[in-house]
Amino acid sequence: TRGLAMVQRDADFPAPLILPNGYCAQELVNLLIVGRAHSNVFNGEKLIGEEGEGTRLRGIPRRTPVGFLTLFERQGEPGSLVVVGGNLKRPLSPVFVVQSESHYSCLWATAECRALTFDAKVEPQNDDELDEPEPECAPGASVELCYFDQMAERNDAVRLTLRRRAAPPAGPSTDYAPLENVIFTR
Repeated sequence: TRGLAMVQRDADFPAPLILPNGYCAQELVNLLIVGRAHSNVFNGEKLIGEEGEGTRLRGIPRRTPVGFLTLFERQGEPGSLVVVGGNLKRPLSPVFVVQSESHYSCLWATAECRALTFDAKVEPQNDDELDEPEPECAPGASVELCYFDQMAERNDAVRLTLRRRAAPPAGPSTDYAPLENVIFTR
C-alpha cells in the first residue's frame, strides 16, 4: 500500500532496496519493520549541516511492533559505529530481527519480558527517554529466548537461556559468538 514513489521519497538518497551484492538495504528492512523505507536506524530525524542548507536524515519515527538489533553496532571504531535507537531496541513486543554477519535471523522472548520491551501502556515523553538506560535485571537473573537462523540448517528454533552478567564487555570480542555480541547491544 506504500507504493514505489512513496518508498523512494522515504529514503535519504536514491538507492536500490536490493544492493549489488544481493544483500537487503537498510531501507527495505525498515520498510518491512516500520512501514517506511527510511535510511537510518536512529530515533527520529537528524539535520546534518547548516540550518536551511543541511540535509535531513530520517530514522525511525516511533516505537515499532518488532525490534532490530545489529552486530554492526559492536564492530568498528568508536564514533564510526551504527547506533540503533530505542525505537527499535525497545519494541512493543519482545521480537527482534537480528542482523548478524551477512544475513538476518529472528530472536524472541518465550514469554512477555520487561527486560526486552517497554510497557506498552507507558509511552516515553520524548525520544531521549528511549535512549536512557532502563531498569535492568539483577546480575544472575535469566530470560528465556528462542532464536531461529535459516542459515543454521535447522528446521526449528534454538532455545536460549541468558543470564545477566555483572557488566557486558566494553567492545566486540572474538571470545563471544556473533549472536552474543548482538545481544550485548540491547
